[in-house]
Amino acid sequence: MSRYGTNIFIIPLTQITLHSFCSLHSLPPVPLKMRLALLRSALRSAQDDPRNPAVIADLVGDMVGDCVGSSADVFESVAAEIIGAMILASTLCQEASLDETCMTKFLFFPLVVHGMDIIVSSAGIVFVGGLDKPNANPMAQLQKGYRAAVGLR
Repeated sequence: MSRYGTNIFIIPLTQITLHSFCSLHSLPPVPLKMRLALLRSALRSAQDDPRNPAVIADLVGDMVGDCVGSSADVFESVAAEIIGAMILASTLCQEASLDETCMTKFLFFPLVVHGMDIIVSSAGIVFVGGLDKPNANPMAQLQKGYRAAVGLR
């Protein structure tokens, strides 16, 4: 142990790492006292300590990224479904030698269905209210919105 309370074997490794980092990024070398202070603070705090604001920000960023990625996947699936249905409808109308008005109806049908989905989902969201009592079951509110959306379909 050194007089700073750190392990002797960690300091040379830290010095090598910090010097190589500074040389790679054209930064001036870090003074020894600053290196030891960084090392002490790194040894004191755990990597995933929830009291560290950087850890909280990292976890929030990960959660937001996951939600955005999931939403993008759902959007892509719905868009591919609509486009596929429209291509299938146009091919069907051409093979059956249908007129332009009938073809237009077939082409716009997937768009109308998904437009109605947005309206019905929005109405279901309106039916989901806040909890009336502090110990109320949240699933009851969600089921109320689900039943309203199913009833509107």
